[in-house]
Amino acid sequence: MLDPQSWGFDRQADFTERKSQLIEAAAGASEARRPAARADLARFYLARDLAVEAKAVLDVSLAANPPSAEDSSSLVLHAVACIMSGRPDQALKELATPLSAISTTRRCGARSRLRV
Repeated sequence: MLDPQSWGFDRQADFTERKSQLIEAAAGASEARRPAARADLARFYLARDLAVEAKAVLDVSLAANPPSAEDSSSLVLHAVACIMSGRPDQALKELATPLSAISTTRRCGARSRLRV
């Protein structure tokens, strides 16, 4: 989920170039690969201390692909983004809620309109 080596790379890479690469990868990804590509973009934003941007990407990703028991990594990343953006209560609430009960329309406040 959070690989220290990738985190370090994302922190040291040229911001504009790396962001462009990840946005292009997410936009051009097949439907099956899109959640992973969006998670990569969110991890990049988190590594750069851009939690609100990471949360927005994850809002879109989770709305399109709700977490499952087999893969809840996007939900955990979303909780990290919520905590980093000053919404720890919402993050804890989401993590404590069974996956089957999580609403895809309300995540840490208003839904993002970002389309990646």
